[in-house]
Amino acid sequence: MNFLKIQRKYKNLRSRVFTALVRPSFGSIGRGSLIHPPFHSNNARGIFIGENCSIFWDGWLDAVFQYAGEKFQPHLEIGNDTYIGRRCHIIACGHLRIGRNV
Repeated sequence: MNFLKIQRKYKNLRSRVFTALVRPSFGSIGRGSLIHPPFHSNNARGIFIGENCSIFWDGWLDAVFQYAGEKFQPHLEIGNDTYIGRRCHIIACGHLRIGRNV
């Protein structure tokens, strides 16, 4: 096995462990979905990720419940089989839905 295959396996394992550790902080994370570290979120309980999704490095997903004294009911929903690329920032104050296979 060459070094690049070993590196790929290590990154995949690291992402699986990271996803398992952050799962309780989210509204939900579907089966087969991975969040690749580093990842940023100040409040993930309003974020619902479907099955078989990939959120890649340096992503920032946030659900804003309060800002400047105003309260919100955010709901960020990411559909099944969706890919969120590197350094993508998505922030929801209201209801935001990203469909399937995006």
